[in-house]
Amino acid sequence: MNNIRQFCLANALYANDHDDQCVPLIEINRRTGARRVWMSNMAFRKLIGYDNKGNSNYQTPTDFRYPADTQIWRPSQYSFANNPNRPDSENRGTLTSYSYNFEDWFPSDGRGWSLASKDHSGHKFGAVREPSAKLIFHDGHDWWSRWKGANYKTGWDRLGQKGSVQAYKGTGNGGPTLYRHNEGAVIGFYDGHAERLAKEKVWIAKNFTSNPKQPGMWVAVPKVWNKYR
Repeated sequence: MNNIRQFCLANALYANDHDDQCVPLIEINRRTGARRVWMSNMAFRKLIGYDNKGNSNYQTPTDFRYPADTQIWRPSQYSFANNPNRPDSENRGTLTSYSYNFEDWFPSDGRGWSLASKDHSGHKFGAVREPSAKLIFHDGHDWWSRWKGANYKTGWDRLGQKGSVQAYKGTGNGGPTLYRHNEGAVIGFYDGHAERLAKEKVWIAKNFTSNPKQPGMWVAVPKVWNKYR
């Protein structure tokens, strides 16, 4: 829980130093078009204390790995684009203990990855009207997450910590929430606090299937979310 709380507090500090801009989940260089995700943002890494004890910037450094995360130590089995025939040290694809909520820019019922992954994604802190009720970071295994990835019935209950990044994507649960805390997950909010929530509180199926949908904590700025649906 402490790591996720640290991320949330660091995000507020980052916004204070960057004209109210939260650390972008995806940052696009306006001049070159190059993409940088939050785990590669050196200013944010400095704030949270991330070092280089990992195979790549897309893997959580060893000192920050959640102890109950059994996947993080075996990238040859669980990382994105893993190669089980190569040693763990040579598997550098995405494998994390914590994820950043991508739902506003990559809605569970909205535009596809090819568009969402090429856009700037990150709120101005002041645009989040209920920071104590809107999640930003949580337990996961990819650098991004979204609402329907929290569906434990199609994801966690089937795969648990035996499913690779690709395996979760294959069930329709890309960007999953992983319920490593006794069938619950630590959820970090924009205001800086973090708490454990049971999986039944994180994923409420009727809120997803209702018309209109009721995303609750998953959508920080409804105007942005609705734009991309």
